Amino acid sequence: MWFKRKQLGKDDQWLENLGYTLTFLRAWLYAWVGILLLCASGFFVQSPTREGLMKAVAILCHGALLSLSFASVGGLVGFLFGIPRQLQQTDKNVTKADDDKDTQHEQARQDSTNLEQVSDWLTKIILGAGLTQLVKLPAQLKSLGEYFKSGFDNNSLLPILIVMSSVVFGFFAGYLLTQLFLAQALKKAQDALKTVAVVLNTAGNLERLGKFGAASATLEAALSTLRPDTPIETKKTLFERLTYNALYESPPAGFLRAIRYAEQYIQEEPKNPSPRIWANLAAALGQKYKWDSEHDAPKEVQEETRRRALEAASRAIEIEPQMKVWLRTLWNPRDPTKVASEEDDLEVFFDDPDFRKLLD
Repeated sequence: MWFKRKQLGKDDQWLENLGYTLTFLRAWLYAWVGILLLCASGFFVQSPTREGLMKAVAILCHGALLSLSFASVGGLVGFLFGIPRQLQQTDKNVTKADDDKDTQHEQARQDSTNLEQVSDWLTKIILGAGLTQLVKLPAQLKSLGEYFKSGFDNNSLLPILIVMSSVVFGFFAGYLLTQLFLAQALKKAQDALKTVAVVLNTAGNLERLGKFGAASATLEAALSTLRPDTPIETKKTLFERLTYNALYESPPAGFLRAIRYAEQYIQEEPKNPSPRIWANLAAALGQKYKWDSEHDAPKEVQEETRRRALEAASRAIEIEPQMKVWLRTLWNPRDPTKVASEEDDLEVFFDDPDFRKLLD
């Protein structure tokens, strides 16, 4: 077995428990397969002929299929019983203020709670209906054995034993593995969402204080907490805020950071585009064009930056037409909606006919 105590830290106790669980389930499975093989081979021993061999193989196949079917049913019931309930208690202790600060985390809790509620309803129905039918269980098992006995040489006891053992095995396997895997997955997902939510809230406070550099550093630190199962909207919000804050940092570091993170998100999430990130990319490229022109960058570099800025602005408007209002504010120095002198990222293109056609 590959689970060695000396390799496990205190945070990996669940891994050790998983090792014990898998060992227990494997031992149970091997023992049951061995018993099934013995039962099937008994028919061949009684009649060591071709017909006896075919009968033994047929009984083994019927037993395997019956085991797999009822183990699946038991596994489903075990899964329903094994869904962790701790998230419901967490929801009861959440205050309204916490909900306002953590919209994404609340959505994840709500999704988890829905799953738990369905599990609660089904387990209560199964228990309620099952307890009322216990007196009928012996008769039902006898009927089941009679129904399947044709596949076991008219032996009605063997299918009953197979069904009972398979259901119990499936239930324990489904319950234990759900407790070990699903509980850990939900905990890790919630921890990741909580971390991102705290970071977004902290960055928002820094933004209101005008400390955009500190906000960007805080948001950058949250990138390491993103996981493959992080909700896409959470990731999108993080990159939107990160690219926006970078626009207010000193050039060239600020606009280069905004460009890098905008292009990273666009490359990683082509199926879930963000108009804000495209608009922030256009603004960052506008800052870059101005910087390059003031520092005698080659004309071909400036032209490429202008082309990319126009493309980014066009893409933002294509995804969300309302973004044109904000982009026009950045482009038109006389726009009446401009509230701050810093909103000039695209003014360098004010006389550009292509930008005028797009934004005027």
